Amino acid sequence: MKKIILIIVAGVFLLGAIFLISGFYCSNQLIHRPKAFSKDIFKEWGVKGGSPESYGLDYEDVGLKTKDGLFLKGWYIKTKMGSSDKAVILVHGYGTNKIKVLKYVPFLCKAGYNVLLFDLRAHGESEGSVCSFGYYEQNDVEAAVNFLYNKEHMDKIGILGESLGGAVSLLVMEKDKRIKAGVFDSAFCDAKSELVYYGRRFRHLPPVLTNFAIFLIEKRLNCNLDSVDILKIVGNISPRAVFFIQAKGDSMIKTENARLLYQYAGYPKYIWLTDNRGHTRGFVKYKKEYQRKVLDFLRMYLR
Repeated sequence: MKKIILIIVAGVFLLGAIFLISGFYCSNQLIHRPKAFSKDIFKEWGVKGGSPESYGLDYEDVGLKTKDGLFLKGWYIKTKMGSSDKAVILVHGYGTNKIKVLKYVPFLCKAGYNVLLFDLRAHGESEGSVCSFGYYEQNDVEAAVNFLYNKEHMDKIGILGESLGGAVSLLVMEKDKRIKAGVFDSAFCDAKSELVYYGRRFRHLPPVLTNFAIFLIEKRLNCNLDSVDILKIVGNISPRAVFFIQAKGDSMIKTENARLLYQYAGYPKYIWLTDNRGHTRGFVKYKKEYQRKVLDFLRMYLR
């Protein structure tokens, strides 16, 4: 009998150890993302090359200092359409970098907007080793706003964020009234639900394991991902304007996220659900229409 009990206890401890190790491994995989990418991915991202020079644009290498002490690398491109006090911040998504949002720069600059794009912490050329899924990344976007407002004296600031960048931009826009208008392509509603969905859909992980990994992430990074819940705050952005874009066939972040964000947002608000498949692919698929809709929105509300 004792032998059976010992076997059961040993089995429980073994399963517990496997669960703990698996949770730690999953949390590690989620918070650490590759910083370097092959040029082969540029076509998938819809960009010509790895810098503004690929589009014949002059640019300035800039450094942004966050309030928690990280140094972020970015590019600042001034419009050649005369002096302008309007600027748009571009914020990339999880696991990519500033090159991913480079495709938006030419049409924005041509329309008279100065543009700032940068690498979020733990991405691209920026400092930082871990991603916090919108918790600490808010400091990164705040640093970008401070750069435009304090150094470049811009008082008409808009923002365009993709995926994680869209979610972070919404959180910052709610707090920082210097951001006058925002476009959010494929943003998620809350970090925890998105991580559980991502784990189940793309890593075939049971929710109990992903939730344990989230618990470990919060403890390891000293953050509370319950606060990365955009539905709780998106209504506070009004009367500043928001524009949500997402593909109906997005498998990375469910289209329901855009519908819910639109539902909870105050006016003025807009939504465009594109007919394509893929994540943040609306610009690639409907380039002219995308440009027209974004510029119409910015002309109306960033003035």
